Amino acid sequence: MGTSLLPCSDQHVPLHSVGRRIWCRFAGTPENPPLLLLHGEWQSSAVFTPYFESLSRHYYVVAPDLLGHGFSSKPAEQSAYTISAWVEDLASLCDTTLHLDDIHVVAVGRFGLCVLDALQWHVVMAERLRGFALLPFPCAYPLSPEAPGLN
Repeated sequence: MGTSLLPCSDQHVPLHSVGRRIWCRFAGTPENPPLLLLHGEWQSSAVFTPYFESLSRHYYVVAPDLLGHGFSSKPAEQSAYTISAWVEDLASLCDTTLHLDDIHVVAVGRFGLCVLDALQWHVVMAERLRGFALLPFPCAYPLSPEAPGLN
């Protein structure tokens, strides 16, 4: 576990010497198997909020906002917004910052599939992945009968 990180909190995690930071949501205890939750395009880690409590009973949940999403940094350079750049950020987060091994990954939608596919081939991450699941684009926000268009 990185020295300046609180294990069960939401916080910015510095990744790059140029000042980029990734927002991460953490839940559970670091002694549990790690579960990396990857949001879909134009989403953030907030889509997983309804599941944190139940997942954290069995896993150490790590849900980052990829660069350009949610509360993470939004650098001006286009090169920060590629699948390979996001994978390098995730590898840095899991390997150098959090020191995670045997990682379970849940990815959302086609965007998540692209990131997950690249993670499987990453030289550092390939040996750290234990299992993965791909979810269709979710309706993670609870719908109520009062919601527009549901009457």
